[in-house]
Amino acid sequence: MSKYITADKSQYRVGDEVALLSGSPLSGLVEIFHQGKVVKTINADESGERFLLGEFPVGGYWVKTEVGTTAFDVVDDLNQYVRYGFLSDFNPEDCQDRSDVVQMNRYHITSVQFYDWMYRHHQLIPNTDVFKDALNRPVYLPAVRSKIDLCHEFGMKAIAYGAIYGAEEEYFGVHQDEILYKDEKAKYDLIDIIAIMNTEADCSWTKHIIQEFADAIQVMDFDGIHMDQYGFPKYAKTMDGRVVDVGGTFAPFIDAAKVAVDGVKTPNQMFFNCVNNWPIERVADSLMDAVYIEVWDPHSTYRHLHQLVRESRMLTADKPIVLSAYIHPFNQEVSEEEKETAALLTMATIFSSGGTHLLLGETDGALAEAYYVNHGKYQESFRDELAWYYDCITAYEEWLLDPSVMDLTGYFVGGINEELMVKNYPYSGEYAPEKIHVQLTRKQDIYMVQLVNMLGVKDDTWNAPHMRPLEASDVVVELMIHDEIESIVVISPDVDLEPLELDFSYVEHSQGKALRFVVPKLEIWDIVLIKLQ
Repeated sequence: MSKYITADKSQYRVGDEVALLSGSPLSGLVEIFHQGKVVKTINADESGERFLLGEFPVGGYWVKTEVGTTAFDVVDDLNQYVRYGFLSDFNPEDCQDRSDVVQMNRYHITSVQFYDWMYRHHQLIPNTDVFKDALNRPVYLPAVRSKIDLCHEFGMKAIAYGAIYGAEEEYFGVHQDEILYKDEKAKYDLIDIIAIMNTEADCSWTKHIIQEFADAIQVMDFDGIHMDQYGFPKYAKTMDGRVVDVGGTFAPFIDAAKVAVDGVKTPNQMFFNCVNNWPIERVADSLMDAVYIEVWDPHSTYRHLHQLVRESRMLTADKPIVLSAYIHPFNQEVSEEEKETAALLTMATIFSSGGTHLLLGETDGALAEAYYVNHGKYQESFRDELAWYYDCITAYEEWLLDPSVMDLTGYFVGGINEELMVKNYPYSGEYAPEKIHVQLTRKQDIYMVQLVNMLGVKDDTWNAPHMRPLEASDVVVELMIHDEIESIVVISPDVDLEPLELDFSYVEHSQGKALRFVVPKLEIWDIVLIKLQ
């Protein structure tokens, strides 16, 4: 009998009873932590594999048992925090296979994109249960339905992929007036077989595809649509030669799609792909439920990932931010260490910046390119570490991901700023190679100092193989602070989030008195919670 522990749902609403699932019966002490402090203890003596913890207020929680550790969160709005995953394989054997969704539940994935589940881009629902998609790949519709039901069993939202302007020849061949053109003769298309259609509000294509979205929700019981676009063209022509500002059509399209889906099922969750951040300024205030950015060059460095998250946060005060950053090394001939480190450093950067990362799905699957079917695989030995990272953003979401978190790094770290310093290692606030990245945020009565280890990392390209950073020990941190301190706790997803209370003292500083504490060990990502009195 395997040993593991996880919550029985990916996310809970206020009033839900939280329960643990275990590969073996629970016994001994169960401790539930909030903000690094124990808030509830239970003595477990159960013969079953489901153990009830009870109801909890809104927040993220970490759970420690004799079997293992896990996390859960309680929300009053299911769109408040998004942890995105994917499914892309829909074969007959998938009707009985639960391993993929069970694994995503261990990672607390709240929303699952069903990638290329559909018959065609212009006709989502097929006429038969067994069909071949636009790329001649076999798809078994009962498997799609089975996976939707399985997602619902774990409280996950099943999100249907749907391109907002893609159509195959069966459609565009008889609707030439709805196509976007380069010139009088040549149409815009993707891989030659998918024409790019006009998404202006008064174009009949827009009405058609939005109805397809609503039908997918109605017929298949999906919970939302992942509205995709391809990042081009920025401008195009209609058949009669009129120029279309394509990015300007997106917000009205998103809003119309949201209203149509609301008419079928609420609550729902609508994503829109801002390819390489385009056109985020024009859609941030639309009715999409999350900011979703598919990252490409020239956003090639860790600093760029941070900027994408922070700039998005400035544009929208209340939406979760998801970066789709494909880790190419998972499909390259490099070592497992290089693949895993590339993923961990990218996750640490995105998570510490206040966003989440679409990476994981299927069974042991990691996205390595835009065609999800060609996802890479990671080793079984990497599962626990991934679980700890997702435990971290679940248990500490209020201080990592909440829109009200203030990022003070640019005012405290680097250059003329000496309010936050690492005294015995090179550091920066820029995710720079060969340095410890230092970040300072604040929410209410908690300061959070985050350390991301770039020591030994030779360059700052996120989408490249990397060996593990050089471990740092006894990292001395000084922070200018005038508040009285109640406690300081350090946690790290590299060592399963066990909270460690730190001693602290005060030292002289050029601007007065500085708080000093020592972080015993930094592997990749440490989080220090400074609770004020």
